[in-house]
Amino acid sequence: MGGPAPAFEGLDLHGAPVGVVPGDGERRVLLFLTSSCAGCERIWAGVSPHPGLVVVTPDTSTESTRSLRRLAPAGLTVVMSSAAWFAYGVPGSPWLVVVEAGTVRGEIPSPAGWEVVAAELR
Repeated sequence: MGGPAPAFEGLDLHGAPVGVVPGDGERRVLLFLTSSCAGCERIWAGVSPHPGLVVVTPDTSTESTRSLRRLAPAGLTVVMSSAAWFAYGVPGSPWLVVVEAGTVRGEIPSPAGWEVVAAELR
């Protein structure tokens, strides 16, 4: 915690390239989820679009775009990027990383539900 927040690239749920630059001055909450983990189900059930929230999933080598499209509400920013998981050292999902001014300010392993994520967004 406290180190630089790396930029990363991936694909959106329609296959278009997406870049995320956490040092752009905005506070970001990076929420690392998969479509299949038991702990992620509680978060997917309540997740909603929010400025600064980026849901990061593994790429299509291990993740189902079809499943993610079913889970993600319209307007939610979802980036499929296994490279981001590696860059942030995410050991599993769910995992939450708070970034401010290009610096990792906090991490929450296995947040219990959407309420925990929403509190970080406030």
